[in-house]
Amino acid sequence: MNARHSSVRPRWPVHRIARSLLIALFLCSYAAISSAHAAALQTDAQKLSRLEDRVNAIQNRMGTVERRVNGMEEEAAGVSLALFLIGCFCALWAQNTRRSAWGWFFLGVFFHIFTLLVLLKKNSDDLDDELERTNPAAV
Repeated sequence: MNARHSSVRPRWPVHRIARSLLIALFLCSYAAISSAHAAALQTDAQKLSRLEDRVNAIQNRMGTVERRVNGMEEEAAGVSLALFLIGCFCALWAQNTRRSAWGWFFLGVFFHIFTLLVLLKKNSDDLDDELERTNPAAV
């Protein structure tokens, strides 16, 4: 036999062992990457779910705020009407007693409670003065 060919061939040649190791390494890295990818997808899904929950909570709060604002607008309309009517009442009284109707209107609108109290006091004083003028002996 030839010396070249006389060596015993190994059962697993080096290139087959290297190829098998590379395939095993590839499969292990693929499994690791796929599990990491699955974990990342699950984390992304959890983040998305939490974001959706937060958006829903914010939408619910916005609905509550919108209802409150609408209620406040209706309330403000009622208060504005009441202030306008107080101003009109003060202006009518001022006109009947020969005072400045515009002045008393704006006083009634801006200082409604105090203006009404002053108006009642002035009206009482006017009635007392008129009674004193018409019947001086009655006082």
